[in-house]
Amino acid sequence: MGMGTKRPCLTFNKLTGPCMQVANQARMNKPDLEALPVDSSGDPDTANVIEGMIRHVEYASKADQVYETALDQSTKGGFGFFKVTTRYCGNKTFDQEIRIERVYNPFSILIDPDAQEADKSDMKWAFDTEWMTHEEYKAEFGNTEITSLNFFAGGINPVPEWITREKINIARYWYVEIETKTLYAIRFADGSLWQRLFR
Repeated sequence: MGMGTKRPCLTFNKLTGPCMQVANQARMNKPDLEALPVDSSGDPDTANVIEGMIRHVEYASKADQVYETALDQSTKGGFGFFKVTTRYCGNKTFDQEIRIERVYNPFSILIDPDAQEADKSDMKWAFDTEWMTHEEYKAEFGNTEITSLNFFAGGINPVPEWITREKINIARYWYVEIETKTLYAIRFADGSLWQRLFR
């Protein structure tokens, strides 16, 4: 037979079983967020109220499904994400509510490669990219240069990884701003300590 002959090929995925085992163990031990009073100004009653607010956010966001998606992605691909965002409560108010949202494509999140912590809490920047249609883009951002410029003039698109005839790739950029502050401490003769934080 020649090299160009198409023949069926069997594929045996041996990772499905172990991945499902890890995912099922995690489903049986669901993550639980807990608020703890950790210093002298902490109040157990306040911590209980905050825990109730967290549970409400998780319930309204269907967080179990969000956590399972991130876990499934991290089990199969080594990493997964979910987002904590805010959205307006309605069309006639500026009030916002917190939501936990699923990230369908973990490769759409680009984070600081210098982050060392396991949970990447020390990252200095991150990109959250998303493809949307031209109509969706206009509805959210209005008529900007992106909608007015003709990227396909002459038959050559100079930025095909950002704009196609059907969709536009947008990126939300998150970064950490580092501030320097001075903490003054004065110990009095009676042993008491006075502290004051200045910008």
